[in-house]
Amino acid sequence: MTGYEIIKRAIEFKNPPRIGIRFDEVGVNDTYLLACGFGARYDPSCPDEDEWGCVHEKTDLPNIGQVKRHPIKTPDDLRRHGFPDAEDDTRYEAVDLVLPYAGDRYVLGYIDNGPFERLHFLHGFTESLRSEERRVGKECRSRWSPYH
Repeated sequence: MTGYEIIKRAIEFKNPPRIGIRFDEVGVNDTYLLACGFGARYDPSCPDEDEWGCVHEKTDLPNIGQVKRHPIKTPDDLRRHGFPDAEDDTRYEAVDLVLPYAGDRYVLGYIDNGPFERLHFLHGFTESLRSEERRVGKECRSRWSPYH
């Protein structure tokens, strides 16, 4: 049974022969993660700046690193801050080129981090938890809702 069939059966509660696995580190993956590209307006102002304006400090590990510069400090920063356009077709141009690499695996679409992660990337972890700062979080969430 293919990875696609295993995952599909699990989603539909149709008793797959085993649970689906997504564990590249040991060479087993029933899924293919399809991430979108950058929008046409993406023009980083420094190395390791993501499309949202957050600057990440990276190590030798293959991950996104830790955000070291949060672009939104105040409600005024939020009003001035540009957010990526989820409807920009250029971010999806490569989909047809990479889909054949999925083979017989189940394709998972991935657009971005979850709302809480994106909030503390943009505004800082501690700041995002403070009660007086929750207004910034609420405004952020309403502006990036097309992503979730």
